[in-house]
Amino acid sequence: MDRDNRTIVKNLAIAAKRLELDHDSTVLAVGASELDVELLRAIGFSKIVTSNLDGFQGHQPLDLEELALADESYDIVFAHAVLHHCRSPHKAAGEMARVCRRCAIFIEPNESTLMRILTLFRFSFPYEIGAVSTNNYVRGGMRNGPIPNFIYRWNPNELLKTISTYVPERVWSQESRSYWDFFITEIDLKWRKQTRLGGISDFIGPSRFIYLLQLLQKLMNTVPIIRSQGNKFMGVAVKGRHHPWIDFSHGEPRLAKKPELYGEPIYF
Repeated sequence: MDRDNRTIVKNLAIAAKRLELDHDSTVLAVGASELDVELLRAIGFSKIVTSNLDGFQGHQPLDLEELALADESYDIVFAHAVLHHCRSPHKAAGEMARVCRRCAIFIEPNESTLMRILTLFRFSFPYEIGAVSTNNYVRGGMRNGPIPNFIYRWNPNELLKTISTYVPERVWSQESRSYWDFFITEIDLKWRKQTRLGGISDFIGPSRFIYLLQLLQKLMNTVPIIRSQGNKFMGVAVKGRHHPWIDFSHGEPRLAKKPELYGEPIYF
């Protein structure tokens, strides 16, 4: 059974429309697969450059945690289910923010009260063991290696703090969206024995279980307060102007000598 990508495309389209992103924008898809290219094309983008760690699967070799690119090299930087495979998801998000001109978009697990409860009762698992198992135990984990990665979860405040810390000379805003998306196949279920989902799937049958999950997903995404507790987080970091107290007269950003003249308070 193929994965149903309609939920991802729908939420990407909502973000693109809200931010009035130009379809002619240049997009760097980091940690990319052919699926990511399909997702971006589905919402109208065509100028797409793909990269992956060590040139994996023939993509441009770029390390997301230390992108060998100049600031603001691309209009948009996009990552789908990549940051939680990094040794430092925060540094990866910061690099995306640095390299983008307009915005950085990533899709990652969501940090919510309900997801913490589901993990506590083993309906979800904090480490991505299945990703390594399905790759013959040699890749798919942390930095695409054999060690199963911890699944780092995000929320809007975490995103805003991270990018504001990494690129502090800029004014940042975020346009994030949480939702439910059970992005799973029958093959995926075979490697989820460490959670209660594997047992439930075995009891009622994988195809029926996926059908029920998709039905539940549609219902939960119709109620905003329930949708906000979803398993997926689409983080959109929007790059704004430089802070008015930043001075560029020396060729690089630094604090202006008289920041009080710019009309915004600074506390020392």
